Amino acid sequence: MVCVMAMAMVYVVAGWEPARATFYGGPNGEETLQGACGYENTIKQGYGLQTAALSTALFNDGAACGACFEIYCTNDPQWCKKPAVSIKITATNFCPPNYTKTVDVWCNPPQKHFDLTLPMFLQIAYYKAGVVPVSYRRIPCVKQGGMRFYMNPSGNPYFILVLIYNVGGVGDVVAVRVKGSRTGWIPMQRNWGQNWFTSTQLKGQELSFQVTTMVGWEPARATFYGGPNGEETLQGACGYGDTIKQGYGLQTAALSTALFNEGTACGACFEIYCANNLQWCKKPTVSIKITATNFCPPNYSKTVDVWCNPPQKHFDLTLPMFLRIAYYKAGVVPVSYRRIPCVKKGGMRFYMNPRGNPNFILVLIYNVGGVGDVVAVRMKGSRRTNWIPMQRNWGQNWFTSTPLKGQGLSFQVTISDGRTVESDNVGWRTHARRRHGHTLPGSQLWCSRAVSSVPPWHCFGP
Repeated sequence: MVCVMAMAMVYVVAGWEPARATFYGGPNGEETLQGACGYENTIKQGYGLQTAALSTALFNDGAACGACFEIYCTNDPQWCKKPAVSIKITATNFCPPNYTKTVDVWCNPPQKHFDLTLPMFLQIAYYKAGVVPVSYRRIPCVKQGGMRFYMNPSGNPYFILVLIYNVGGVGDVVAVRVKGSRTGWIPMQRNWGQNWFTSTQLKGQELSFQVTTMVGWEPARATFYGGPNGEETLQGACGYGDTIKQGYGLQTAALSTALFNEGTACGACFEIYCANNLQWCKKPTVSIKITATNFCPPNYSKTVDVWCNPPQKHFDLTLPMFLRIAYYKAGVVPVSYRRIPCVKKGGMRFYMNPRGNPNFILVLIYNVGGVGDVVAVRMKGSRRTNWIPMQRNWGQNWFTSTPLKGQGLSFQVTISDGRTVESDNVGWRTHARRRHGHTLPGSQLWCSRAVSSVPPWHCFGP
């Protein structure tokens, strides 16, 4: 048995969400020290009794093991203790669903539920309550010392089984690679919980580990549409006329209702990888980076395979993108995704839609860096001193009915993180009669290479 130390990481606190909480075990927590995450003794391994078993909706097939949460009792004056205090716990176990019951099915999907140790429950609620409504949020895991790698004695020279614990930052591990002193990096697979394995023989070698945690990652699903050349995916609900000509290529996706947000997500960039499906996810695991350029509409006439119906988070990828992470026959696969900065060449582009006229200026804004999704636009003519708010027509097409015939145009573009980029006189050299149907270059928002995986990012304008 060997323990190896590594450095911990940093995480950004998320927002509050509603859930419920119960408790299991006795006052000393003996029944809670092990569980579905593979931790052998939560007290000895540093988690103490500040732990919980998570429902199916939160456990995510074991990927949430090690994640840290802050929880407080809410909206129950009878059973929530006063003054309200919060507790901080780590996910170390699974609260299994019970499909034989029709009431008190706290851990059945899609319920979000925490089954706390009794000492933790009693910090926020009274014993007789049994179950209480709570609010929760993800928080950073603060640990003493480095990560720990427990070489499970159930393994052997041909089957290395490692439990990873005491992980700082987000706490939950999503990928592991191991390297012997005489080998390259070898991807490991999740055995169960936070136990990872490889069948590569590394007997007699010193071991190194690379551990990837779920910084900003969320669960979703992915399918594909269109053919191998992607002809059917080049346009769509965001208004981009030709994603290849406009720089997005086939690295695009149609988003479900829950992600599309009525078109405000158009232009947002995501990183996606296939997760938790050994049969259909390609190995070694790789991620793809895509831009939201289309909408995957819901189908309320179906009761199965309703991937794009709310509240499902779903990406309908182009076929070439899907085949980089999964096999064709899979059809649909579970994925993890996160927002990432959009890295673009050159400035923003303002396409003066020929459907417009001197009294109705319609502009498609594309090639937007930073967070990528535009939330507000203002424009100004060269003979006006005031900025004119534009309205979203559809996708990333914006319009104004203010006549600006024969004037040079300036734009102020605000993206979803609040940053505004001003492009002055982008159409100054374009003749007014020929402006419609032309693309005008603008300024850009650039992000540093050392960008974080979760916003706010270190980006700057012209």
